[in-house]
Amino acid sequence: MSARLVPAYGVRPAHDALLAGRYRLGAAIGSGGTADVFRGRDEVLRRDVALKVLRAGTDTVTVDRFRDEARTMARLSHRALVTVYDAGRHGGGDFMVTELIDGGTLRSRVEDGGLSTFQATRVGAEIASALDHVHSRGIIHHDVTPSNVLLREGGAPVLADFGLSRAVHERPRGEPGTLVGTLAYMAPEQLLGQGATPASDVYALGLTLLEALTGRREYQGTPVEVGTAHLLHPPRVPEGLPGDLGGLLRAMTDQDPHERPDAARVHLGLRDLAGAHASSTPARNGARANTAPHRTAALTAVRPHARRPDPAARKPAGHRRATAIGLAAATVVGACTLLTGGVPAGESVLPDTTSRHRPPAAPEAVEAADRVTFHTPDDAP
Repeated sequence: MSARLVPAYGVRPAHDALLAGRYRLGAAIGSGGTADVFRGRDEVLRRDVALKVLRAGTDTVTVDRFRDEARTMARLSHRALVTVYDAGRHGGGDFMVTELIDGGTLRSRVEDGGLSTFQATRVGAEIASALDHVHSRGIIHHDVTPSNVLLREGGAPVLADFGLSRAVHERPRGEPGTLVGTLAYMAPEQLLGQGATPASDVYALGLTLLEALTGRREYQGTPVEVGTAHLLHPPRVPEGLPGDLGGLLRAMTDQDPHERPDAARVHLGLRDLAGAHASSTPARNGARANTAPHRTAALTAVRPHARRPDPAARKPAGHRRATAIGLAAATVVGACTLLTGGVPAGESVLPDTTSRHRPPAAPEAVEAADRVTFHTPDDAP
């Protein structure tokens, strides 16, 4: 495959190119607006890797964000996070070297039939543990979705794509007054202009697990419909889920961020639920293990943070909520109009930094139509 010119973003690296005299480019496994992801080969250590290559000619803000992503991922170390091996420059474009995850994405797994309750709780426990690690370092992932959960060959989940991550108190670089993320998984407080917090990641994980269990995305439609639905009603949690799983999912997706458990409590709750499910599975000799209700201290600990604002401030009056919903809807309408000249029927396709792929998976894994980056009317360029 020869190099090809990509409008406005320079030249895509040629197939079989050698980056930094060490990393051999293989087949492209993902491509987006500013970067391409390749299967690669580390010629020094003789191992397969994933190579995310930013195209030459990319604007400074995107380059800075790309470098921040590499630095952020390099600071983190957890079994359920993609490992960064190296980063550098080649032919005027930056690149990042990470481990290659060959098992596909949770998105593709859901589309192929979904997960059992046991599988979903195990996946959720691992991702919650990863988020706890991320949050403890003062970082918000900002884009937890089924497409950003990669699966190893044995099914172990890995949280990827820190391209939108930021420090807890940091505003998005160079984008004041913007909403950045995947609209269908944004927490209500983000749509109300209050910004993202670790609780927003917990909300997105809750929606991701619901999708894994039900096989459907909870909030669908045009950006206006999706944004407004988040504020009008919480997601529907199926009846009959084992143990406290239903209650935990409702807590994770509470519209008030102060009512959500933190990632550490979510991890403990899901871990115990997975253990309870395993202990109630029939033994191989035909005898059943203990099937008594499994309600541990970890599950009872899956409750909101102790620090809460004044109750009167937490739950705004109906007219305040209606006003906020109207303003949020107007923001989404204005943003979509600015970028697209109108919103077509069905799911909107807005500008994205990365298009997505099916297995083998690299640290980029969300459909292009999922992620949105748009300016509010007052801050539009």
